[in-house]
Amino acid sequence: MSQTNLSDAEISFAIHSHNGGVIQFRNSDFYDCSSLDTMQYDAVQLSFYNCTFNKKVVISNKCFEKGVIFIDCVFNAGLYLKEIYYKNSIFSSAITINNCTSRGDIHIHNCKQNEINISVTCEKDSLVFSENKSLNSVHIHQTKVRNLALISSGTKRIIVDKLNCSNFHFGGNLYNEFQIMDSDVKFSINSLFNSEKLFETSTIAYDLIFQNSTIRDSFITIEPDNKKVRLEFTHITFSGQCRINTKTEPLRRFGENEDQGRLSYYLQFTNNNSQQPIYIGGLTVGDRHSVSIQARKDNNAIYEIIGAQLRSLEMNGDWSNTYLNVDRIKILKGLAFCNFIGNEKSKISTISTASESAELILINSDFSKTIFSNIDFEKFKKVIFKSTQIRNAVLNNIIWFKHEQIEFLDIKRGSLEYIIESRQLYQQLKQSAEKNDDKHTALYFHSMEEKFHLKELLRSTSKSLLKSKLMAEVIRLLLKWTNDFGNNWLRPILCLLILSLFSSILLSLVSFSNEVELSIYNQLFLFVQLINPTHSLKEIVENSNGTVKLGFGTYLIDILHKALTTFLIFQTITAFRRQHT
Repeated sequence: MSQTNLSDAEISFAIHSHNGGVIQFRNSDFYDCSSLDTMQYDAVQLSFYNCTFNKKVVISNKCFEKGVIFIDCVFNAGLYLKEIYYKNSIFSSAITINNCTSRGDIHIHNCKQNEINISVTCEKDSLVFSENKSLNSVHIHQTKVRNLALISSGTKRIIVDKLNCSNFHFGGNLYNEFQIMDSDVKFSINSLFNSEKLFETSTIAYDLIFQNSTIRDSFITIEPDNKKVRLEFTHITFSGQCRINTKTEPLRRFGENEDQGRLSYYLQFTNNNSQQPIYIGGLTVGDRHSVSIQARKDNNAIYEIIGAQLRSLEMNGDWSNTYLNVDRIKILKGLAFCNFIGNEKSKISTISTASESAELILINSDFSKTIFSNIDFEKFKKVIFKSTQIRNAVLNNIIWFKHEQIEFLDIKRGSLEYIIESRQLYQQLKQSAEKNDDKHTALYFHSMEEKFHLKELLRSTSKSLLKSKLMAEVIRLLLKWTNDFGNNWLRPILCLLILSLFSSILLSLVSFSNEVELSIYNQLFLFVQLINPTHSLKEIVENSNGTVKLGFGTYLIDILHKALTTFLIFQTITAFRRQHT
């Protein structure tokens, strides 16, 4: 169908001829559009199909029960829709601008509609929504604009699909859901949620969802009111400097009634990519605030989570090519590393707990060269392990957990498998402490490793294993009982004194002649002599004035005493050197 050129008079006549019904223009070329705004009319619907507007289209303060439609249109000077409203709520009123091109700004201001559906191209100009109320949804689809602004839009649902935008600015109020998919945008989202209530609704949930999109040089600030909030980034490429920040105080104290209203906040990153820093900070949103972040193998992102108060924090994926900085985080319920692979770019520091029930979970993770600093693991109620490598981690200023806190996933405490896992864990911790030149901690972990190794062998059902290891386990028991595997140097000294006293009494009973009374002097004399492992029986005989008889029993007791005394002195020196080197 050929294009029809309409003058302003013809447009005015067409409007009047519809007598308040559906006004429709097809395949028309508008040279002067002033009559669209100046004529006084109300209609059920105003629609344009395949039309060209050579001057700016302005339509203001008009009632269309079924809205305004522009399809396959060209705006050579832009479009301005102001105060387009409906009176009868039984109609579904909508502003639809579909598959249109504009060489000027498109501005929709203070319109009362059920829906706004947009699909436009205005590469050098702006698409602006401002002060639009009572909207059920705004759908922006296959749109390419220079600037997109949604300002003070009290809208229940906003869906953005296949958007290419140099600057996306969002400010004001959003209700229920904001979702962006398959898009390439630069965001400036501020005051996304504030306390102004445009709807009197008992329960309002916020969903801010980003999928399959590129976000460039963006600043996203979240200020939630007393509602439930979900912020999700899935398959996102972050380019340039991106900052995600929340500004809100906890709405409730911990331990208050669960049934009372509180803020729920969920922030998730999944399979995202970035070449520049991503900053996530100020997350002090209450005790239901959770963050889950998953990295990709080819991810060169820089993630920073700093100064956050979270219900839980979960880190997943391969971070070997990613800079990760988690600092000054307070955890209420749990800190979890699942399938985590880190390196020297991964830094976890200053983690504290806000509840006695907080748990630390390490599952199928490798912390090679991951840097941990200023963490008190003793504050966690449970530390749960499964198939985790920690022997090459870098550890600074760590307060370690007690054994009572340790659990192994799907393994019953006290079982043989639990004992084996405990020995292997302490072996890893010992090696890690040794590599970090922490000798005191390494000594403690070494003693725990030996302790569970002994339990493992004693619990083993293999008799041949017990028989072949019998002598080694006797020695291991002696090491444990004498200096706790080098962890206690006072114990062997005490054992030495007790051994010498016992040996002196025994030798006195066996070796002194019956005619000679066993005086206290003689026993003390013998006790002092026996403390010296290099003592000589000959000298003892000479100094006893013939009161000592050297028989087989005397020599046997003396040989055993010398061996045990030498061993105890060696244990004392070993433990003392380990603890004071």
